[in-house]
Amino acid sequence: MIPLAIDLATLTLPNWAALAAVITGSLVGAEFAAQRGFDPIGVFGLAFAQGLGGLMILELLLLNGTPQFLSDPRYLIGTAIASIAGFFFAGVLTRSRRILMTLDALSMGFLVCVGVDAALTVQLPMISAMFLGTLTATGGIVLRDLLAGTAPSLLRPGVLVGMAALLGSVFYVLLAHFVSWPQGIEQLLTVTVVFSLRLLAAWRGWRTRPTSELSDQLWDRLTPSSSSDT
Repeated sequence: MIPLAIDLATLTLPNWAALAAVITGSLVGAEFAAQRGFDPIGVFGLAFAQGLGGLMILELLLLNGTPQFLSDPRYLIGTAIASIAGFFFAGVLTRSRRILMTLDALSMGFLVCVGVDAALTVQLPMISAMFLGTLTATGGIVLRDLLAGTAPSLLRPGVLVGMAALLGSVFYVLLAHFVSWPQGIEQLLTVTVVFSLRLLAAWRGWRTRPTSELSDQLWDRLTPSSSSDT
């Protein structure tokens, strides 16, 4: 048997990675809507928002013309199937929340790579690539919350989610600019970083804190307590 040679220089994430990320996000969005009592149109709307929101914002900002999810019917079909599954099997999905969160963490890593790659392709500055990578991975969550009439969870204290996307975007951009590794290796490492940070944050309970709480702690450290002066 002749061994297969793998050209690492041309190794990249498969074309279906973005589609898988969209379907996973749509499934999470549909489960989110069904658990909150939305009707079928509402479930589909929130599934569409979370699954395709990040890619839609990316396409609009880069002025790429017709978005890929409109020219490729698989994206809308996948979103529709995910919304139907979320509506009829919301209870099953809720009981499988750990599996769903694991898939969502993986899809976030894929979307970070999609956003950063799009920015680097048009030769945007490093900070812009970091911004687009983060926005592509988290834009769907923000859009879902806005449509659901709640304050975006990424902007409130809670388990680290947006920070995982931001750190993954920074990591990928730095690799792309300062390390001459094959793109596929850089993408794989980025997905691993985002995936690990997201799951570790949920497992270890790493949470962001309100601004007032951080300000009070900093003030207490910088100023002596009144009791010590008496």
